[in-house]
Amino acid sequence: MNHSISKELAKAIANVAIFFEDAAEDVLDPDAAIQVMEQFARDLKKMNDSDRSALIRRLKEVSAEYGDAARREFVFGLPEALGLK
Repeated sequence: MNHSISKELAKAIANVAIFFEDAAEDVLDPDAAIQVMEQFARDLKKMNDSDRSALIRRLKEVSAEYGDAARREFVFGLPEALGLK
């Protein structure tokens, strides 16, 4: 296996997580958002160690591309929040 996670894949994962984190209650039920993020985390935890480590590194790299400081911090901390490390 390649053990390389593309920048685009990491950014897509980050953007999905940001959407579920930031969605207004009238757009997305908070309980549904939590359920989806918990399943998302369970699925990502099934990655092999090398791929998971590559994803963690790539998420930390792409976090710098977010102009908003709160989003940068959110994406940088996403691996820990999802229980990937």
